[in-house]
Amino acid sequence: MARLRFRPSLRHVGALFTALVLAALAAGPLGAPGLRVAAAAAAAAVAGTLCLVAGGRWRIVAVGLLGFAAAHALWPGHDFMAPQATAVFVVVMAGFLAIEIGVVFLDRPRLRDAAIRVIDAMILVFAAVVTLWSLALHALVDRADVSPPIVRGTLTFLFTDLYVGALAAYTWIGSAPRRDNVLWLVAGAGAWFVADTAATVAALQGTGGPLPTEAFRIAGYALFAAGAVATPSTAPRQHSAWPWFPVAVPTTLLVLATATGSYAYLRDGDLAPAVFWNAVVLFLAVVLRHAIAFGDSLRVSRRLAESEERFRTITEQSVDIIALHDLDGRFVYVSPAVEGVLGHAPGDLVGRARSDLLHPGDRPAVPDIMLEAPADPSDGGPAAPGRPPAADPREPVAAPTEGVPPPPRPIVRMRHRDGHWVWTEVATRVVRDAAGRPRWILSVAHDVTGRLEAEKALRRSTEREQEFLALRLMDRMKTRFLNQAAHQLSTPLTPLRLEADMLSSGALGDLSDQQRNAVAVIDRNVRRLHRTVDDMLLAARLEGGLRPRIRSVDLAVVVGDAARQLEGEAAARGVALHVEAASMPMEADPVLLTEAVSELIENAMRFTPRGGFIRVRAASDAADVTVEVRDDGTGIPAESIPLLFETFSEAADRSEGGAGLGLFIVRRVAEAHGGSLHAQSEGAGRGSTFTIRLPIKGAEG
Repeated sequence: MARLRFRPSLRHVGALFTALVLAALAAGPLGAPGLRVAAAAAAAAVAGTLCLVAGGRWRIVAVGLLGFAAAHALWPGHDFMAPQATAVFVVVMAGFLAIEIGVVFLDRPRLRDAAIRVIDAMILVFAAVVTLWSLALHALVDRADVSPPIVRGTLTFLFTDLYVGALAAYTWIGSAPRRDNVLWLVAGAGAWFVADTAATVAALQGTGGPLPTEAFRIAGYALFAAGAVATPSTAPRQHSAWPWFPVAVPTTLLVLATATGSYAYLRDGDLAPAVFWNAVVLFLAVVLRHAIAFGDSLRVSRRLAESEERFRTITEQSVDIIALHDLDGRFVYVSPAVEGVLGHAPGDLVGRARSDLLHPGDRPAVPDIMLEAPADPSDGGPAAPGRPPAADPREPVAAPTEGVPPPPRPIVRMRHRDGHWVWTEVATRVVRDAAGRPRWILSVAHDVTGRLEAEKALRRSTEREQEFLALRLMDRMKTRFLNQAAHQLSTPLTPLRLEADMLSSGALGDLSDQQRNAVAVIDRNVRRLHRTVDDMLLAARLEGGLRPRIRSVDLAVVVGDAARQLEGEAAARGVALHVEAASMPMEADPVLLTEAVSELIENAMRFTPRGGFIRVRAASDAADVTVEVRDDGTGIPAESIPLLFETFSEAADRSEGGAGLGLFIVRRVAEAHGGSLHAQSEGAGRGSTFTIRLPIKGAEG
């Protein structure tokens, strides 16, 4: 059904029904019962229409109210002796039934909850029937000169009004969240009850009431209409329903009805059949209600036991420390995990203050949850560092602005039983009772010592990796510099060496002895500088990943070539050079290997004094070949041996100011062939031995 464009409010409803009530009241002195009945019919029709527009379960209530409107129109005097009385009475009772169904299911309860509401309202009504009949109505009916149909009809209306009001009250009590607009229906049923009470008394006494009963009926319709148009308040309950309500109220009503029925029996000598059967139904209803309450209790107890078992299982199996504190911060319960994390038995901590376990340096940084504002205002964790504490921790705390991330959980040190400190991450929550007041403090402490150590190790590893990358960058820059510097130096050295050769050969004219000596010095130093530049270029290439060109060579030929290149220089220095090498086929780069052997011989000559000797020996075994260069020179201190093979090492070329690249080149050539270079010396003045070990099958790269 399409909704009305005009949405009525409580103000509109009140104005409309006030006018109808005034019309009904004004019609009383004027003696116009038709006007009063018409006003009541109009009120019922308007209330039914408003309920119909409200939609939902209100439509069922609307059916009953529209039935009342029809009854007012068809049965204006409520004459139970009229021909149409039976049919209209059925319509009225059907209307009551529709209203009762609509009220019970107004908040869409479960079928079980709806049945409990029906039983509770039934107990209230039957108790009222027994009580009122025993105390007053029985006497009025006995004295009244009224036909039984009128008595039954008026009393039926009276107690049906009470039943509607009871259903509305129990619906309001049982709805969750509670719908406050249902209270309008309780008040409306109360107005009907007043109207039908006045009508019943007037019918039994044969007199008219002090006010027209239609005015109270219109007021009841107005209250029903107000409930339909009012915005329902669906605020959550602040506390649970009274736990004693399902048992105490039915028991009290049964006791009251039993007392009044016993009084009537003692007074009259017997009980009226109506009282007796109502009492029987009341007793059975109370027994049924107690059975339901007992079943609920058993169900709650079973669920509580299951919940406790789940909690015990979780706490006993958890690796985190789960603890419950009172509001003074003392342990009430501690899970068994505390023994594995802190070494304490759970029972030893019960009654102790939580602050006893905290590191003194962490207490100011971690606010005490009993003194500071909760971090999560909905559940009451500890305040984050920097947040102002609440004035009273037992008062609710306002929720933060939506979208604000929760504060980080504090990480604190807790004392182990043996005295060392354990890093833990702590989360806390305030456990509140049904009224919302803080009752306990729940905390969970997670051991993060291993995590923090791993993070620290990761930071150290990252720092080392960054240092390594920086060193690699510097090494690449050094290699690039060496390469560029060597190329720049080699360009002018070539013409200098050529000019020195031309001068010394006399191609440019005869030279005096002094001039020849000068040219010889120039030639010697140019050659030396040229050698250094060649070493720099080769070192840069090896540093950049130069790969040897492997092919079959004879090691004896390689060693012989290297020695022949330096025979003249050895003779000039007065050093004896001996070579021992038999034919030994192998796979290697002959150019790089010749350079490596030459570097070793040249290095030996620089540290061997005049009259000394240098022996070069080549040997082989099943898988490797060795080239050993031994001298009887100055020797090498033990602490300098690890530094010999680094670039620009002073330990390698200390006597003649060499660049320190020779042994570095030899080591890189050996490693490029899959071999190694070793140095030995028995100390200063006792000579040294350098050994290149290479595989017979060359290893590329």
